[in-house]
Amino acid sequence: MVMAARDFYRIRSNPKNGRKRRTVTGGLVNKEMVGYCHLEGHPGYLTVKLMGKHECLKKDCPFLEKNPDHDFWHCKEFSKRKRQLRKSLDSAFKNDVLSASDYSRICRQLCLAKKDSDLNVLEAMYKTT
Repeated sequence: MVMAARDFYRIRSNPKNGRKRRTVTGGLVNKEMVGYCHLEGHPGYLTVKLMGKHECLKKDCPFLEKNPDHDFWHCKEFSKRKRQLRKSLDSAFKNDVLSASDYSRICRQLCLAKKDSDLNVLEAMYKTT
């Protein structure tokens, strides 16, 4: 979906400036928005809670314009990377590429990983073992 420059401005503009935005339900909210729905039936901004209620991600809605600066999307991408690393560790352990001690050590550290730099270190550690 091609977006106009004003759509990016509407989403990325600072919510702290006192300007309330109309959500898809018709309410006015002064929060940082996860995205914007372009569906003609109910165009408006989306909060995390509204996006969950409308099941936008489950439906893979083509009308959803994501706000790439929102923390929700960064957390989602981080979880995806963490899950992929865990799957590759599991398969390496099952195929006897990784020893049991290395596997348990990396998995423990993976559970404690809280930021991208932690995952980068673990990925490097996994490739060197």
